[in-house]
Amino acid sequence: MCEMIHFKNNSRRLIGSIVLFACVGSAVATEQLQDPTRPSGFVATDAAHASTPKTPDLVLNALWIAPSERSALINNRRVTVGDSIGAARVLDIRRDAVVLLRGNEQLTLRVLPMKVKQAHRAAAK
Repeated sequence: MCEMIHFKNNSRRLIGSIVLFACVGSAVATEQLQDPTRPSGFVATDAAHASTPKTPDLVLNALWIAPSERSALINNRRVTVGDSIGAARVLDIRRDAVVLLRGNEQLTLRVLPMKVKQAHRAAAK
């Protein structure tokens, strides 16, 4: 009889422990993880999250410029002038960019960013 009461107490403790760990675990899971590189005192706002750039749906991967042919690799697909990729049509392939038309919007995909750091002329002398 004593063994039966002892078993019931242990099972109650076990169930109580499981419930306790489940509650603590869910509270920890709902807490946002902190970024260790974030400056102290930083408070995230909705504006900070809204300004994050979206992943572009058209990515210029490469350009091939030859005397007889110009082609580009957009989203890992080779295209030439006049081809369509998604809802966009290739208008022009230049040495550093591809010009597309999507609806009424003209898009320019570039290989390198427009701003390239230039060496100071005084340092070059």
